Parts: sequence; structure tokens; C-alpha cells
Amino acid sequence: MAVIFNAAGTIATAGNGNVTPGLPAAFAADDIHVLVVATQDNVVITLPAGWTKKIELNSTTDHRLTVAWRRAVAGDTAPLVTHAAGATIAAQIAGYRGAVATGDPFDAFGSQA
Repeated sequence: MAVIFNAAGTIATAGNGNVTPGLPAAFAADDIHVLVVATQDNVVITLPAGWTKKIELNSTTDHRLTVAWRRAVAGDTAPLVTHAAGATIAAQIAGYRGAVATGDPFDAFGSQA
């Protein structure tokens, strides 16, 4: 089965502080949720248990990007992205279906600041 894009949740933004991006509509157990968080600072975000950070980049001055993932389970709720200080934050979750059923769903990845 091929991996397909299912849906994206609502974008959450704030001038500073925490955000809670929406989960993709009609998600199913074992979907892969990919969370992308961008901030205008270099403050490290924290996520609830079950989310795995895959990429964290910062510009050393005023931008930070974090990508994390989680395998969906029935009853999941939108995660609180904790951003303890700093400037603007934006976060969104995309859902994918058809990934491997166990382990890390990323075949290969790379990042460059």
C-alpha cells in the first residue's frame, strides 16, 4: 500500500506562548501525524508524551523549526505545544495513511539549516 496524504489539521498561531494545533479530520488508528512548528526565536518547544522529534533546526538568531511525528491511536486529542517564552509560533499537523505499521515511518530524511 502506498503512503497517501489524508488531511491537515487547523493551524495554531500565537504572538508568544503555547499553541494547540488541530488533528487532521477523520484520522484513523495507525495514521502518521507529522507536526511542523516554526517560531521566530530559538526557544526549544516541548511536546506531550508519544511525540518523537525528528528535526530541530535553529538559525542561531531568530528562527527555529521543529518536525515531530506520532502514530495515531483511537481517542487521540490535539497536542499542546509548549513554548515557554519567545516570539511568534505557528504549528500544524498533517496526517498520512499507509505507512509501515511499526517502527519509524521515515525511510530517509535530511535537514539543512
